[in-house]
Amino acid sequence: MVSATGCLTSHGLLQTAHTQPPGSVRAKIGAARLQNEIDDQGGRGPQTNTTAEAGVRLGVTDFLDLGLAPLLGAGAALDAKADLLDNTLPGALAPRLSVGHARESERSAWAAEAGLIGSYRCLGRVEPYAALNFANYWISRDQSLTERWLEDNQTLAERRGYGDGLVNASLGADLRVTGWLSAVAEYSHWFTAQNDPGDGYAFLPSDIFALALSFGSPEASQASDRHAPSPRTP
Repeated sequence: MVSATGCLTSHGLLQTAHTQPPGSVRAKIGAARLQNEIDDQGGRGPQTNTTAEAGVRLGVTDFLDLGLAPLLGAGAALDAKADLLDNTLPGALAPRLSVGHARESERSAWAAEAGLIGSYRCLGRVEPYAALNFANYWISRDQSLTERWLEDNQTLAERRGYGDGLVNASLGADLRVTGWLSAVAEYSHWFTAQNDPGDGYAFLPSDIFALALSFGSPEASQASDRHAPSPRTP
């Protein structure tokens, strides 16, 4: 099963579809609260199921940026996002790809994610967004940790190799406080897609509530004046 353990990881998307201008940098810091049925039954609370959220984005071109965020507390994930529309417009639509790796003493994991983000900046400062992503994890664990719970007539299930998958649906909003600071609020739900019975690990349907502050260079849609043509003089 999956649960938060208070470590530095990344459970939230916490980004709109707009990309960073070339050479600009923007960082985020916040927290996410994960909740599922096992945690509720086990009496877990905010102390055990709240994780820190962190990340940084770098603008590469007028329509492409890269992001780096922690993964499973002991690794990192790199993602790329490309705005299919003119990035100076209020609306944005961006496919996103991510790959990551994490390793600690008892387990290691590879992760891959693909999805789409859509957002629209309205009222000058507020940008609601929606996203749909599919994430797959290939997790390896020390088998001795699981074997000690087996009865004499039991054996571990055979590993299938296709990993554990999740469909992640997110709704959020970015509130621009100043040109360099914004606040982001998000709700996500994890739907389980498949589970490899032989890896000793399984994800559960979960709800994630996340809040973060984002600071640094403004996104391109906030700096559209640098793309606007200069007024002609008579």
